[in-house]
Amino acid sequence: WLENSGINVNDSRTYGNYDDSESPANVNGHGTKQVAGYSEYWKVKNIYDLAGNSWEWTNEVYSSSRVVRGGDYDLHGSSSPVSDRGFSDVSNTSGDLSFRLQLYIK
Repeated sequence: WLENSGINVNDSRTYGNYDDSESPANVNGHGTKQVAGYSEYWKVKNIYDLAGNSWEWTNEVYSSSRVVRGGDYDLHGSSSPVSDRGFSDVSNTSGDLSFRLQLYIK
């Protein structure tokens, strides 16, 4: 969906909160954890913090681990872009893991 809209999913530095964010996303405070919606430049298609800021839990499962996506503020947007995925044990807690509430309207 993002790729079909012309969004670069392999390098999120121009719209994500990473330590190497590039213009216009390199606002004051980039590369540090921020509250959701901190910057208008950190949104894509009206979805805030899709890339960077914190890894987000997904419903995907790999082996006995839950899949996380999006990278976090302490990483590089070119090596951990919005399309990146990682794996984490469901009992793991960390300051760079989060979740996003969703509303599905049919």
